Amino acid sequence: MSVALKAWLRPLGSILAVVGCAWVVWQFAHQEAWSRLASSAHWGALIRGAAVAVPVYLLGLCLVATAWCLLQNALLESSATYGRLFPVYATTQFAKYTPGNVAHYVGRHVLLRRIGLGHVALLFGTLAEASMLVVAAMAWAWPALPQWRAYLTWSPSIAGCLLIAWLLIYLGTVLLSGLRARSRWLQMWTPPLRPMAIARVFPLYCAFFCCMALAMEVPAHALVEGGVPLPLLAMAAAASWVAGFLVVGAPAGLGVREAVFLLLLRGQLAQEDILVLAATFRVISFAGDVGLLLIGVVATRMNFSGAARGDVGTDR
Repeated sequence: MSVALKAWLRPLGSILAVVGCAWVVWQFAHQEAWSRLASSAHWGALIRGAAVAVPVYLLGLCLVATAWCLLQNALLESSATYGRLFPVYATTQFAKYTPGNVAHYVGRHVLLRRIGLGHVALLFGTLAEASMLVVAAMAWAWPALPQWRAYLTWSPSIAGCLLIAWLLIYLGTVLLSGLRARSRWLQMWTPPLRPMAIARVFPLYCAFFCCMALAMEVPAHALVEGGVPLPLLAMAAAASWVAGFLVVGAPAGLGVREAVFLLLLRGQLAQEDILVLAATFRVISFAGDVGLLLIGVVATRMNFSGAARGDVGTDR
């Protein structure tokens, strides 16, 4: 990575942090999330639970970042080092909090184009990442939503849904790879595909939603004796994530995810507890995103120092 690019990249994280933090704080105040947390009788236990849950959620984010790096390499004819890809993903991902909810995709594309990655691989990688995240979330949510499977004679478990989703991802990639070999148009608009390499990425996206549910379970114990059944939280977390992701223009799904979360858990918990849990998890997820940003900034600085010494790896 060139010194000029690194010099441009270093302040990017700070700019995104300032803009994103200001926007999220305003949204929290607008939705009265702070007041719900402050007025909760479980304030102390929630704070302790959130402190434990943040590293769990941050682990999930690192899995997603790793999945994206592996996915991008699966679409390249040559390989880009993990040390070059991960900092770009980690520092730009925070831009999802800006209005429009697309700045993180644009930022990644611009920065990686500057280090030589092609438009086709970057665009296809973005679509593949979004598709696999949505498929993974739907697989987690399906078994716990009776209204989705009311007309099915067979009700698969979460593990069954995840396995079916993995098979669909793999077979779909194999089919597209076969079509690409026979179509000049597809060769122009899609990168070379390695089906098994792409399929290996999918479990990391599935693990992300598991981390999300575990991060919710920790503060849930402060609200409900014995906590909330983990499959139920996994369903609610995954389904609300999909809703926030698909609503274009909602920064990081703010407001949308909380509303869906409330609807899905209504009747399972007291409404006040659901609101407090949703607000607590928003704090956890925001803190996790800040943590990923800081990891990305540190990794970028390490790369910058390494480039100055000439010990940073290059693409093969």
